[in-house]
Parts: sequence; structure tokens; C-alpha cells
Amino acid sequence: MTSTTHNSWGQSERIFRCEHSCCVTFSPDSTIIAVGTGIGEIRIWNMITGELEQILRDYGTRYENGVVLGLLFSASGRDLTAVYKRGIIITFNVLTGKREQRKKLPIEVRESAVIKLLPDSRIIAFFSQHTKAVCLWNFDIGETKIIHGQFEEWIMSPNAELIASYSDGRVKLSKVIPRDAEFCAIEEISAWEVKDSPRFHVAFSSDLKRIAFRTGYDTSQIWDIEGQPELVMEFRSGYVEDIVFTPDGNQMAVRAATGTIEIWDLTTRRVFHRIENHGRRATALTLSPDGRKLVSLASLESAVQIWDLHDLSKVDQTPGSPTDEYNILYDSIISPSGQTAMLKSYGVTSEICDLVTGRLQHRLT
Repeated sequence: MTSTTHNSWGQSERIFRCEHSCCVTFSPDSTIIAVGTGIGEIRIWNMITGELEQILRDYGTRYENGVVLGLLFSASGRDLTAVYKRGIIITFNVLTGKREQRKKLPIEVRESAVIKLLPDSRIIAFFSQHTKAVCLWNFDIGETKIIHGQFEEWIMSPNAELIASYSDGRVKLSKVIPRDAEFCAIEEISAWEVKDSPRFHVAFSSDLKRIAFRTGYDTSQIWDIEGQPELVMEFRSGYVEDIVFTPDGNQMAVRAATGTIEIWDLTTRRVFHRIENHGRRATALTLSPDGRKLVSLASLESAVQIWDLHDLSKVDQTPGSPTDEYNILYDSIISPSGQTAMLKSYGVTSEICDLVTGRLQHRLT
């Protein structure tokens, strides 16, 4: 639970140590960060002082149901709502650390991965095994609406008005239309073919004017919400793991499986910032509401890593520039002196590196 700061570009502005981190969110004023863990704890840090201010936990929640799936601050920042495995919802007072409310989804949910807290509404979306449909539950008033449709994989927009789904090699974007007090229909807006059967991932801009999704191993597409293509961007730094829009919708953060994070300027179609040597098993790429802070969870390092984008050096390169290409290392040979190594990576030629300086000496063809 310590904090470390760095000043040089390419490193974290601040590192908070936290084991078993699962999800993260910012307070509305971007001054507080909350991190949910796999053991039921929620840790609250002050972004100005770097101090750990609270550790929230509901001791009435059984350990096996304690995985925190999502977090949402109230508009005032005073309360924090947490969604746990098995559909338990708890609201805490951030100042006192006390539990204010405890609820449970009205329908039994077996698979925790299908419970999603929507950040721009007081709604939890989940897939019901009983109805075989996506359900929207307003946990303030206890109202549930059922969305009829065929959904193998799905992601709701933050305001619960749009749903993106994937099946049979196609990504579909549909509008959610309430029919009565209990049911909603969907109306397809656009559909796109994807290749290589990528892991489904979709990001909505905060103004809901843009949608981004992965269409291949290292390729993402950005479209306007009416289905008009804007640009296709290739990310040569490796397999695209995560994409998220900045609050103004004009930039996008993209993270590769190798640990490289790039900030794309969607107007110039160039890389604005690049962060390298980040943990490979990173999750939960999140931007603060003011667009200044970028946070990522590095589970293997037990770290919450935060960067101030205004302080990073600017680059002007095409996305995934080959000069900064990183690939998965599968073998290495160290010289008897221990000063030189030959590194072998998938998809690239072998490289000879000086282990003292860290510089590339030769590239074998």
C-alpha cells in the first residue's frame, strides 16, 4: 500500500501497490481513485497527496463472492457503489468508510463476467441464464428491463441506450428501444465483419458519437455511431488488449499485450504519447474525467500505475511505429561474459543486445 513517484518520461507518475486488483474508477473531480480487488477490498487513494485514505470492506459478504467487478462514484463523490460477484451491490460512504446500503440482483446470476456496471447511469447490466437475455436493473428504484435478442458477447453503452454484440464473425451495433415496463427491443444501426476471431472488445466515446472495436490481431477501427467509417488504425506493437476514448472523444488510449500503451490523436491519426515497458498482464485501462490521468492495473507487479498525460513527452509517429515494435520473447541466449544476449521473438528477426547499456547492437536477418 505504498506510493512511488517518478519524473522521467515512459515511467509511471505514481505507483500504488495493491494486490489482486480487478477494477478501478475515478471520482467525478479526478482527485480520488478507487481500486476494487479480488478479495473484496476497495482501496481509496488521494491523487493529490498519494495517501491511502480508506480500505472499504463488507464483512457480511462471503469470501468466495468477494470479487469486486465494478465501481461507481456518486455525482457528489461522497458515495461509492460496488458490484460484487454473484450480483451483490453495496454502497459505501467514502468519508466514513461505513456501508450505507446492500442489495442483490433480483435474478440469480451464475457467471460473474456477465455483470457490468454502467458508469453513466444507475443501472447494472447482466445476462440472465433463466431468460437467456440481457437485463438492465436500476438499483435505485429496483426496476428491471429485459432486452430480447441473440447475444453471444455484448457490451452496453455507458447510458444503456446502445448495445454492441458479437456473433458469427460480425460486430453489431443496435439501439435499445423500451416497449413497455418490462421489455426492450433492439433496432440494428450498423454491422461490421471482423477477422481472425478476435476477443470481443468495444469502446464508446463519452458523447456516444464514436465507437471503436478491434477487427483483428493488431487492428482497430473507429466509426461514427451512424455507421460511417472514420479510420482504421494498425497497432504494430502487438496484440490489441484494450482501447478507451479520452473524455473529449478526440484521442484514444490503446494497450498491447506486450505492455506498450499508445495515445492516438484521432484528428491527425498519429501517436501523441507512447508508454513502454508496462506490465504485460495489465488490465482496466481507465482515464480520469478531466482527461489528464491514465491508470492501468498491473496484476503481476501488484501495482496500480498512473500517468499524467500532460507531463509525458510528445511523439509524432504512426501508430505502432516499427522502430518501437515489441513482440513476445520466446528464447534468449546469454554470452559467457554475461554482457551480451541474443533475443528471439515471434514475428521478428533475432537481435543482439548489450546487457550493460540495454542498447541494440545487431539485428540478424
